Amino acid sequence: MIKIGLRDARAHFGRFVMSIIAIALGVSFVVGSFCFREMMNNQVSDMMGTSADHDVYVRGSKEVKSDSSGLMAASSSSKTYNTINVDLASTIGDVKGVKSAEVVYSVSGTVLVGKDGAAVSTMGAPTLAVGFGKDVPWRSATFTSGTYPTSDDEIALHSFAAEKANLKVGDKTKVVYPDGPKDVTVTGIFDLDSSLAGAIMIDIPPSLAKTYATQQSDDPDKTDQIGIYGNLKTPLDEQAQQELADRINKALPAGSKAHAITGNQLRDESTQSTQEALGFVQPLILIFAVIALFVGSFIIANTFSMIVRESMRGYAVLRSIGASPAQVFTTVIVQAIVLGVVGSGIGIGLGWGMVKGIVAMMGQMGTPMTGSSNPSVSDMLVGLAVGLIVTLIGAALPASRAAMAPPIQAMNETVNPEKPVLTRGIIGTTMIVVGALTWAWTCRIALADGDPTLIGWLNDFASWTGTGWPLGVGAALIVIGVIVAGPAWVSPAGAVLGWIPAHVFQVTGRLATRNLSRHKRRTSNTAAALFVGVAIVSCLSVVATSAKASVNDIVDTGLKADFSISSAASGQIPDNAVE
Repeated sequence: MIKIGLRDARAHFGRFVMSIIAIALGVSFVVGSFCFREMMNNQVSDMMGTSADHDVYVRGSKEVKSDSSGLMAASSSSKTYNTINVDLASTIGDVKGVKSAEVVYSVSGTVLVGKDGAAVSTMGAPTLAVGFGKDVPWRSATFTSGTYPTSDDEIALHSFAAEKANLKVGDKTKVVYPDGPKDVTVTGIFDLDSSLAGAIMIDIPPSLAKTYATQQSDDPDKTDQIGIYGNLKTPLDEQAQQELADRINKALPAGSKAHAITGNQLRDESTQSTQEALGFVQPLILIFAVIALFVGSFIIANTFSMIVRESMRGYAVLRSIGASPAQVFTTVIVQAIVLGVVGSGIGIGLGWGMVKGIVAMMGQMGTPMTGSSNPSVSDMLVGLAVGLIVTLIGAALPASRAAMAPPIQAMNETVNPEKPVLTRGIIGTTMIVVGALTWAWTCRIALADGDPTLIGWLNDFASWTGTGWPLGVGAALIVIGVIVAGPAWVSPAGAVLGWIPAHVFQVTGRLATRNLSRHKRRTSNTAAALFVGVAIVSCLSVVATSAKASVNDIVDTGLKADFSISSAASGQIPDNAVE
C-alpha cells in the first residue's frame, strides 16, 4: 500500500505544485522567524561581548527605580543601580590581579563629518565617542593602522566608521561635539571583535571624553560603573572573574554602596534585557506564517479532495480485493507525507534564504549584522513538523472518504453526487447573523454615551466584556460562518455572478457557471482560501491605516512649527547652531 501511495504521489505531482508552494511559504516564515531571532540573539550577545568586555564591573549595590543611562549605551542593563564614586577606581587598582580599573567615559550626541562634508549616519544606529587609549584600554579594539589620539584635535575611527566617512589615517575632518564642531585629524583606524550593527564609533582622548561626559552629568564625581581588566590581552574565565570580583568586594570601603560582579554576569543581564526588547520580532513574523499555513490548509484539502474524488473507483477496487479501510487511508496519507516533506524542505531553504536576504539588505543600508543566521537542527525539525502537520490535517478528511469507499463503487461508471449542503447553509448563515448582531452590539457599546441599554444586568455584562471580546467573537463567527455556509451559496452566487459571462460567452460562460455548481464543496474551499487571505490582509491594512492616522494626529497636535530641524546623525544641535 505504501508503494501504491508513492506511485499515486508521483502520478499526481503536478497537481501538488500549488500545495507545495503554500506549505513552503508557511514553513519559510516559521523557519525564518527562528533564524532571525537566533541571528539577533547572537548579534546582541556578540555586541555585548565587545562593548562590555571587562572581566569585572563595580556598580552600585542598591537597585533604584529611576531610569539612568549606562556608562556605555550598548552595555547598560535594564536594571539601574545607585551611582558610585569615581575615586573608587584608585582603590580597586591596588587589588591583587587588577591590571586596569578605569571609568570609561563616552559622549553621545556627537556627529562625524565625512570627507564629502556631510554628516556620517546609518539606519538608526547612534554615533558614540568613547574615550580610550593606552592608559584607559579597550581590549576588544585592535588598531590596524595608526594609533590612539593624544590631543583634543585628534580622533581614531572604527573601520566601519572610516569606510562610511571615506577617511584614512592623516585625513582632516570635523566632529560636531555638544558645544559645536571641532577640526580634527584621524590618527588611527581600529577593528572590533564584532559588528556593532551600524554604530559609528569614534575614539577620542579619555580626558576630552571625561570633560564632555561630566558636563552632561548631574554629578561629575559619580559614575554608573567601573570596568576592571584582569588581563589586558585575553578574557579571564568564569572562575578567575569570580575570584577577582570577590577580592575587589573585600577591598571596597564600607559605606561605598558599591558591589563587584563578573563581566559575564553583566553581559548576560544586558543581553537578556536587549533580547527581550527585541522579542516582538519573531511573533510578528509568525503571524504571516499562521496566515500562509491557514490559507495553505484550504489549498491542500482542496487538492486532495479532487484527487480522492477522481481516484475513488481505484480505491473501491482496492477495497474489493481485500484492502482494509486503514490500508486505503494509508495510501492517501503517504501522498500527504511526501507532499509535506517536499514542501517543508523547500520552505526551510526559502526561510534561510529570506533571512540571508534581510541581513544583506541591512548591510547595504548601513547596519551590518555578523550574528549567525544559519538554521539550527531544531529550527529545521520545527519547520518539517509544521509542514507535515498542516499537510496531514488538510489530507485527513479526503483520506477518510477514500477509506470508506464501498467496493461496489468499482462498478459505478459515474462519480457519486455530492452530499446535500442545505444543513451547512442554515448553520453557517445562522453563525453569520449572530456574528453581525454581536458586531452591532459592539457598536452600541462603543457609541453609547453612558449605559448602552435600559436593562441593568445587560449594562453590567457590557461593562464586563467591553468592546474587545464581542468584536473578536463576532469576527470569528462571521469568518467561520462564511466557510461553513460557502457550499450552499455556490449555486445562488454562480447564478448571479455568472449571468453576464453566460450571456457574453454563451457556451463557455454557461459551462463555467454549471461547473462551479457541480462541485460545490471544491468551489467553496477554493474561494475560502482567497476569502481568508483577503480578509486578513484587509484587517492588517485597517490596523496600519489606523496607526498611521493616530501618529499623524499626535504629530499634528504636538508639533505646531512651520519647520523642524534635527541632527543628521541623531546627535545634538549645538547652541551656536541654534542661534
